[in-house]
Amino acid sequence: MGVGEDSAADLAIFLSGLQFDVGLIVVFYFVLVMGLGKFPLISKNNVLNGTAPKDLDPAEGWFGFVRASLAVTGQQRQDTAGLDRRMLVEFSHLAMKILASTSGLMILYMAPLDYLFGNGHAMEVGDQLSYIDMGNVKFYHPWLYHVIALNCIWCSFVVRFFVHRAMTEFVEIRFQWLEAVPSPQATTVLVEGIPEEHQSDAKVKEFFAKAFTAGKVKEANVVKHCHALEKLYASELSAKASLDDANAQWVKAGSEQDKRPKVRSPVGGDVDAIEFWTQEVSKISAEVAEARKSVLKQSAEEIGNINSSSAFVTFDSVKTAELAKNITFSEDKAAWQISTAPEISTVIWNDLRANQNLKEVSGAIGTAICFALYACFTPVCVATNNLASAMDFGPSIQPYWASLAPTLGLTLFVCFYPMVMRIIFQNFFDLKSTILTQHKLQSWYFWFQVFFVVLVTAVGNNFIEFSTKVLNNPSSIISIMADKMPKSTHFYMNYVAYSWVSHVMYGSRYMQLFKFNIFRAVFGDEKAKQKAEPEDPDYYGMGSQYARTTALLLVGLVYGTMSPLVGVLGLISFGILRVFYGYVVVFAETKKVDCGGIFWVTALEHTQKGMLIYNFLMFGVLSARSPNWLPVAGAVIGLILTVQGQIRFREAFQWEKLAYNRVLDAKEGSNNKHNGERYVQPALLQ
Repeated sequence: MGVGEDSAADLAIFLSGLQFDVGLIVVFYFVLVMGLGKFPLISKNNVLNGTAPKDLDPAEGWFGFVRASLAVTGQQRQDTAGLDRRMLVEFSHLAMKILASTSGLMILYMAPLDYLFGNGHAMEVGDQLSYIDMGNVKFYHPWLYHVIALNCIWCSFVVRFFVHRAMTEFVEIRFQWLEAVPSPQATTVLVEGIPEEHQSDAKVKEFFAKAFTAGKVKEANVVKHCHALEKLYASELSAKASLDDANAQWVKAGSEQDKRPKVRSPVGGDVDAIEFWTQEVSKISAEVAEARKSVLKQSAEEIGNINSSSAFVTFDSVKTAELAKNITFSEDKAAWQISTAPEISTVIWNDLRANQNLKEVSGAIGTAICFALYACFTPVCVATNNLASAMDFGPSIQPYWASLAPTLGLTLFVCFYPMVMRIIFQNFFDLKSTILTQHKLQSWYFWFQVFFVVLVTAVGNNFIEFSTKVLNNPSSIISIMADKMPKSTHFYMNYVAYSWVSHVMYGSRYMQLFKFNIFRAVFGDEKAKQKAEPEDPDYYGMGSQYARTTALLLVGLVYGTMSPLVGVLGLISFGILRVFYGYVVVFAETKKVDCGGIFWVTALEHTQKGMLIYNFLMFGVLSARSPNWLPVAGAVIGLILTVQGQIRFREAFQWEKLAYNRVLDAKEGSNNKHNGERYVQPALLQ
């Protein structure tokens, strides 16, 4: 994988890489400050539109955005950006507490102990970067491994304590968010597995009216098979967007008659773009209206056929909707499945009307492709790293290149992986909502990084060979980890230090600034702003961001006991993340759909599962190096703490939905304001 063992030359490489990282940080810091001053629509738009806290201006001086970011409260962050982004920043707080309590403490006492009493291989070969980590502790040291075992117990306790406390605080925030979800989402349920004899709007409404009385059911909308209409509707939206662009171009040109934009006519020749798209919109809108009328007529007259087995049912109150979610309507588990309705704009209508058997086959194919991607990763990454490592840029540049080359293939693949996985998910998996796409991406992306970032040295150059060996002898993974991972801590120092750059790059909004300046040459500022947003939904989507931050914390935890400097670098990384993410989500980014913290909970679960890797690693290391059984017993105690913590986490926290007594106590309509939307396919709305 291009990850070599720690060596004496690594200190010079690390320092060169650190200089390079700091240089990039300075460049993108300047881009951010310039954006705040010259392009406020991109860099502080939420200040201009009044959604950010009014008493904070991130453009005040070179460090104004730092002061503003740190001054924003959690509730203000949630009001501006939503609960998901509030908790992403809170995750940086959690990570800093954990790393400060583990590696931050260890570097104060373990570094001197390793340096003064380790008497190990690092001193012998002159590996100065390893003088203060486990690489300098000789095998079977009479007492230092006992101290390391205590560190293992302490780390397991710290993670368990802070994760559980953070989750306890989140639950109340989550309940308040649930109580404020607007109608109709709060009063609507998604119904799947509707029997064929009930597959129409009227029949579904009649079914629930019998269960709750007619007055309780406001409307039922079965998802329709209307592909021809939806194709026309997409053409109508595209034509309207083109007309809007043409008008924006004309305004940018001064609205002078001789500067009206032109467009190539399908029959040949250039014609007036505004007149052409106005006619197109009128023509396609008439076709859409006729097709919509036909679909609605057919769906009202037929049972099944055009009507699918999925529907959205909207009730008169949150109480009725919550009650419906807790009722079993049929002895057949596949029939009348009730779940929480996703936010309307995130619904994937195609998934809701797909055939169940086809969904299962498609899902199996998608899973196989995902695993094939894992298998293909290592040869591509190895080839990239070998090519990068073979390049020689001369004595002045080579030290900087040497710090980047080992991680180049890994970094590139990690960047493009979310986009590839999102395409696979959209085409093969039944997800129902774009939020679920991001949530699924979070899990797959996290475990990808576990294998190919955290365990990269153990996996080696052949993922299939590694998997086969582990499947044939599962216990061998402990010895593989214990043998290889402690010898590659320097790689992770460079990897974690480079993460500082990625945080600052994200905060600078360099890509949005670039696109804005390209588009404003053709359109006005407001139109250019619309086209420059949003950020890349794959790499910077909620699923990807939570997966990367969780994996970064795991790197600091897993390698922090062996080399406290890795954890300290991670602590600095999360401090930088806190400042730049805290600024961007509140003052710059457009508000995204909020799903109320499901990414946060998954990140906490991933953190605890990742701790199992840490515990097994320490068990293997201490088993191989300790002079007696006592340090190994310490690793076992750490493992028990982690397992008990996971069990308690699953059993103690009910967070997904409101307890019914809390629903009963709530004053109806006090928080759940209606936003005027309906759970109807957009093409069917008049």
